[in-house]
Amino acid sequence: MHTNNIIRFMKNLVFVLGLIFLVSCNTTVATNSDSTPSGHDIFDALLKKYVDEDGMVDYKGLEKDRTKFQEYLRILEANAPNDTSQ
Repeated sequence: MHTNNIIRFMKNLVFVLGLIFLVSCNTTVATNSDSTPSGHDIFDALLKKYVDEDGMVDYKGLEKDRTKFQEYLRILEANAPNDTSQ
């Protein structure tokens, strides 16, 4: 009977620790409510336009759309992840 109590306690402990972990991982995702495309939407459109099903890239075409790619890079730079090492 003593072993069953220990097993039940360990299962409950793992469950509670799992819940604490899940709650602590709760993140909020920023949404873009206006009609302006997000950076990832821009990059996704470029990939769909200039990369074929075999993964071959149309570099000449991408070069012509250089401003869109630079816009994507500016958005990434402006929204860099925060330093969480502190």
